[in-house]
Amino acid sequence: MKKLVSVLLAVILVCSVVPMAISANAAGEGDKPTPIQVNNINVQNQDATQPATEAQETTGVQETTQAPTETQPATEATTAAPTEPTTVEKITPKKVTGFGATKIAATYVTLKWNLSKDATKYIIQRSEANGKGNFDSFVNVGTVNGSTNSFTNKGLASSIIYQYKIFAVREADGYVTQSEAAATTILTCPKDIKSIKVTKKGTNSVSIKWTDLASFGGTYYVYRSVEQKNGKMSKFSFYKELEKNYINDIELSSGTVYNYMVFAVTNKGPYYSESNAKYVKFMTKLDTPAKFLNKGISEKGIKLAWSKVPHAAKYQLYRKAKGQKNKLIATLTSRKYLDKKVKSGVKYRYKVRGIRVYNGKTYKGGTKAVNSTDGVRALAKISGHSSMNCAVLSWEQVPGVDGYKILRLSNRKWVNAGTTKSCAFQSKRYKTGTVVAYAVRGFRKISGNTVYGPAKKIKIKITAGTARGSSPTGTWVEVNINTQTMYMYVKNKLYVSTPVVTGNVGDRATSKGTHQVLSKKSPARLRGSYGGSSWDTTVNYWLGFTGNGQGLHDATWRSAFGGSIYKGNGSHGCVNTPLSAMAKIYAKAYIGMPIFVY
Repeated sequence: MKKLVSVLLAVILVCSVVPMAISANAAGEGDKPTPIQVNNINVQNQDATQPATEAQETTGVQETTQAPTETQPATEATTAAPTEPTTVEKITPKKVTGFGATKIAATYVTLKWNLSKDATKYIIQRSEANGKGNFDSFVNVGTVNGSTNSFTNKGLASSIIYQYKIFAVREADGYVTQSEAAATTILTCPKDIKSIKVTKKGTNSVSIKWTDLASFGGTYYVYRSVEQKNGKMSKFSFYKELEKNYINDIELSSGTVYNYMVFAVTNKGPYYSESNAKYVKFMTKLDTPAKFLNKGISEKGIKLAWSKVPHAAKYQLYRKAKGQKNKLIATLTSRKYLDKKVKSGVKYRYKVRGIRVYNGKTYKGGTKAVNSTDGVRALAKISGHSSMNCAVLSWEQVPGVDGYKILRLSNRKWVNAGTTKSCAFQSKRYKTGTVVAYAVRGFRKISGNTVYGPAKKIKIKITAGTARGSSPTGTWVEVNINTQTMYMYVKNKLYVSTPVVTGNVGDRATSKGTHQVLSKKSPARLRGSYGGSSWDTTVNYWLGFTGNGQGLHDATWRSAFGGSIYKGNGSHGCVNTPLSAMAKIYAKAYIGMPIFVY
């Protein structure tokens, strides 16, 4: 019984060793298997003839004290045939393809490549070109896993040539293998331009300056885009290459939008790189109108016109009178204007300029000025009566006119009846009872053109006699108190018509009726008193026509005549007359000449 137990223990010990030997053989190569680490124990391939006791010592199994029997020796355990050893293939990854830069900047580069299926990782190395254009030692700059096909290398210097190498590496089954190197060379970009601005611009020029990159070893490329007729911008086109950091462009058009693109460029041998572009967009100044004309003065106002300003959408018109500031009177899309708000006797200075709104901002061009004399004002008042079958017209002087045009209504049309420089007109003779219509308008001659003011109209019924009811002959004077107008006829024709100021309404009114010249003197001293006031003055011309001291005389102390002055600031009964008109009347007057006051 004891012998049987010993035999069983020996068989168990042999079976526990044999599998280890088979595993070791599986890892070997040919007749010389390589040691394999199993549970941190270096196990060698076992010899098929080796006794079981040696296997027990190797595995650390405790040896039995009982020897094997003669009928079942321990070597029977080795009679099973061993398995063939397993071979491990040593794989080297292929050289990387498609290795190159996808993004190059001033301080970094992004590299990309095609994945290798056998690689477990990639090693990237870098070298900087030396002064001779060669590359010295390479240094590792990054390692990425086998499923990554890009790498960004930061911390580079701008405008420098770098060469990169990449190795595909395989680590498996205790082996480390790597491919041949794939290489690519890049030139980092210059630094970006930080700022760019317009320093000066005109109608056809511009000065632009940008941040100087100092000695970066390259140049600046300038591209330009121009506004088209349809308002859209053209494509950028190359304009200039510069070594300096500014440009003066004098080939522009006024009122036009331009966009400049500037970037730094580095060229080193076959390598080229550029910075990010910097842009500046602006509009040149609008031109000044080439011509600004005073087209004349009509009865409605002053006519103005000017030449076109390229790209101007509208025009601003300013007006200035003496002692006043420039005033914006109109913003127009047209290039002509009629200024109706002008006064006769006032000189004006006009300015015009083009404007354009771009990007919410109003751009204004230069101003062109023109002087204009005052407009021709309409007659303030016109009066008329019939005298000796003639229509007699009179009116107040219009300041600044060269004369007056007389129009007569004939067959429903206004026809020319003559011109005069005086303020009176006597028509041809009509049949008694005829109603005639006349109009009077002042005119001025400006730059060879005759400009007319508005017409003032009047109707008159023709009578056979004069205003006093009879028909005098020769020379006489008529004074119309209602119209404050005095007429002188010489040889039955109107000679003078003038506004006057008669006696103050009330107890100092001028005496109505038929009078005659009682005294004629030049100069004459007039003295008198009335209502507590007295006067002592000398006049240039005097024609007395009443016994109580009323007469015709000049009144140089008055600045205005006619109108309604006589109703509050009239004379003491005399007929105050402008000096120029009184001089003419005095020259033709005689003692006994009729004077009709009505």
